[in-house]
Amino acid sequence: MSDSGSITALRRAAKRIVRSDRFRWLSAPARRVWYYWRTVGELKNVPLVLSALSGDMRQRTPAELIDLIFIRFDGMLRPFQNKHELQRFIERVAAIKPKTVVEIGTARGGSLFLLSCVSDPNARLVSIDLPAGLYGGGYPAWKGFIFRRFVGRSQTLHLIRGDSHKEATFDKTVNALNDSPVDVLFIDGDHSYEGVKKDYLRYRTLVRPGGLIVFHDILESKIDKDITVAPLWREIAHDYHTEEIVDSYDQGQFGIGILTAPQSWENRKANAA
Repeated sequence: MSDSGSITALRRAAKRIVRSDRFRWLSAPARRVWYYWRTVGELKNVPLVLSALSGDMRQRTPAELIDLIFIRFDGMLRPFQNKHELQRFIERVAAIKPKTVVEIGTARGGSLFLLSCVSDPNARLVSIDLPAGLYGGGYPAWKGFIFRRFVGRSQTLHLIRGDSHKEATFDKTVNALNDSPVDVLFIDGDHSYEGVKKDYLRYRTLVRPGGLIVFHDILESKIDKDITVAPLWREIAHDYHTEEIVDSYDQGQFGIGILTAPQSWENRKANAA
């Protein structure tokens, strides 16, 4: 088995243990060990990241930026995504220059950095992440210092560390938006059917008509059976106008789905009011 295959198998085993009632007492210490192990490996790259951010890094094309975060810094910022799909997604976002972006699932921060680079120079960005999340998220608090240097000088970034399913987290998001309608909502946190559906139904209320609601991992996963976004995506794609960004339908993981928020949602909210 390759190193990447071994790591994937280990992650899957860890998820099963953490979710099991029998081993629930292991959850907190296991996640703390993961935090510390990852932090030791990443701290050595902090000076390199800060140096790159102080230069002209943000001025590069989406393709150049993606190459950079996939190749440099020992993967510290590398997203859990297909590189070609990510580029097409970022180019799609760049075409509308969003003024307000909400991301659920900060993880390593790579997608947050890319979104900030292609958003409006005065954009407001909100990124939500669950500490010790099961799907690659849960960045340590010290990384917030790095993430805050991702954004442009006139952009605003709000980092919310909490469970996106909790009412308190949603309220923090609403407060951070300050009545600004969301142009791009990127859902990439909880990857279970139930979890993604909760995020979708709750946070879509913040998206303007014509805004983009973006889902990651819309393909059936052959790598991790706990990733069950695909069934929800099929339901959504059946009911609404959607786009799919997929490198290959045989790849067995990843895939990005884009839903354009319909005007009917706004009409429904107005009638309810």
